[in-house]
Amino acid sequence: MLDIDLLTLTIAVLAMIAFIIPFYLQYRKLNNQKMGIQKQLQEFKSLNQLNIDQEETWRSKYYLGLDRSNKKLIYANWTAEIKIDLIDLTQIGKVSIQESARFVGLGSSKRRVCDLILLKLKLNQQDKEHTLELYDAEKFSDLQGEGPLAKKWEGIIQQEIKRKLVIV
Repeated sequence: MLDIDLLTLTIAVLAMIAFIIPFYLQYRKLNNQKMGIQKQLQEFKSLNQLNIDQEETWRSKYYLGLDRSNKKLIYANWTAEIKIDLIDLTQIGKVSIQESARFVGLGSSKRRVCDLILLKLKLNQQDKEHTLELYDAEKFSDLQGEGPLAKKWEGIIQQEIKRKLVIV
């Protein structure tokens, strides 16, 4: 039969619990933060009477939502503090992707490194524009599909701008 010392078993169990506690606390902290942000977004949508048709959240730090019936776009960024913008698509004349990149290495080992991906929404009759950050290399170490995401939302917004022109 197996003879296990009670003291050794107790120390092993306490060590496993001590190992698990930081992971559990971090999980709870992130979950509470996510729930708080979702609550703020929901309150913002209700306050502005928005019915979101299409939405996207990525990196648990950014949010884009489109209300086609009201022609509104919601952009939220909570990398530092939560910032929610409501953009009227009837005022937008052009949408474009701005990408900042640099090349690293020499010769055949030269590779392109993306530093910043932005969606630029230019207002119709003014020199003003809305800038929506989709990726910043100073905040994140690698891309996680932000390039295709930018192209997707550029297409969606462009389609809404064209739809606006057809209706008017």
